[in-house]
Amino acid sequence: MRRPHLMFSLALSLLGCDDRPSSALEKFISPDTCNGHVDLCDRRYNEVVYATTHNAMSNQDDGWIAPNQIHGIERQLVDGIRAMMWDTYEEGGQLLLCHSLCSLGQRDLIEALQAVDAFLQAERGEVLTLLLQDAIPDARMLDAIAAAGLTDTVLSHTLGEPWPTLRDMIDSDRRLVLFAESGGTTSGPIMHMWDFVWDTPYAHDDAATLATDCTENRGAKGSDLFLLNHWLYGIPLVESADEVNYQPFLGERAAHCYAETGQLPTFVALNFYSLSDLTAVVNELNGLP
Repeated sequence: MRRPHLMFSLALSLLGCDDRPSSALEKFISPDTCNGHVDLCDRRYNEVVYATTHNAMSNQDDGWIAPNQIHGIERQLVDGIRAMMWDTYEEGGQLLLCHSLCSLGQRDLIEALQAVDAFLQAERGEVLTLLLQDAIPDARMLDAIAAAGLTDTVLSHTLGEPWPTLRDMIDSDRRLVLFAESGGTTSGPIMHMWDFVWDTPYAHDDAATLATDCTENRGAKGSDLFLLNHWLYGIPLVESADEVNYQPFLGERAAHCYAETGQLPTFVALNFYSLSDLTAVVNELNGLP
């Protein structure tokens, strides 16, 4: 039985994650909307722009060293993040989320997936994507998906076929999309990312080069989905976020890449999303008020 959204909101309240006004929270939990907006319901999955967090698991609130985000996964979901970049590892037989070294911070993978499941059960109008930098085999990831109770929520899609609309995904309850950088296939519950997605370079040392770089990095331009990597390379610094995360810089870079490539970014990925104008830029790209 699906739990009502109030239970998830209560859990977040106990975690101290709901310090936003209740009206802002309702924006993301209304069952009459798709990812918060009625206007998105009839768009295909690949026709929507998603607010995305780079190294979503690495966060200050949970005590990670050199974190990429301020807040953890649960808070990101409440704040409207609808695509997350996760790094998966296995150490001592335990499946973990880490970034480079698990000594810098870690979270049990199944526990993180259970948080995703709780959110998707509570928020029936939401579609979520996980972009995995995977250091574990697909079979181990599918085991974790099953252990978290998410198997029946994962979308299976075949390369070259039309993507379902968000409403189709919601009605069928196939609302979790999985891509893997190393594993995955062209058809199935875990899709090989670079068959479906192309991305921009992620190793920019300065804002000037980041601002106009829309070149192909991995995958092939013209693929269904476009990942715009938008952060400065090196140790994540709040000062870097202040430099590139806000308007007009963020919106102008996204618009420039749209004009140059003819393709809207599907995923706009940032460090320190909570120190940004990401929501406003994504709404503008989606043609929303």
